[in-house]
Amino acid sequence: MDRFRIALVAFTPITTTLFKTTLTMMEKRGYPVVLYDGVGVPDLYLLDTDNEDACEAWRSEHLTLDAPLLIIGRKSYDFEDIPILAKPLKWDRLVQAILTALQQPAPKSTARWRVGYREE
Repeated sequence: MDRFRIALVAFTPITTTLFKTTLTMMEKRGYPVVLYDGVGVPDLYLLDTDNEDACEAWRSEHLTLDAPLLIIGRKSYDFEDIPILAKPLKWDRLVQAILTALQQPAPKSTARWRVGYREE
């Protein structure tokens, strides 16, 4: 069975550890997901917008994307058609958001994003 490779972008060491644990739990419960190993292209990017500097650095290197994107964080960007999962996260919402995002197309561009707070 193929597994979806998920890349964690702009996560702090602590949140990276938490997400690795989450992906391991998902895999043990039958979801075909693993942490992206850096080889080839991931199947999904998870972008933590709370780490603004790391997020901006990554965005400037990835003006076009080759995989879908799921935004996670309190801060977000001014953009369209990219799912956002606000913190604090709940496990069931996170799993559903990942599964839904894996079915989405890659965003056309990240070039025009602007940091900002998402209004609910």
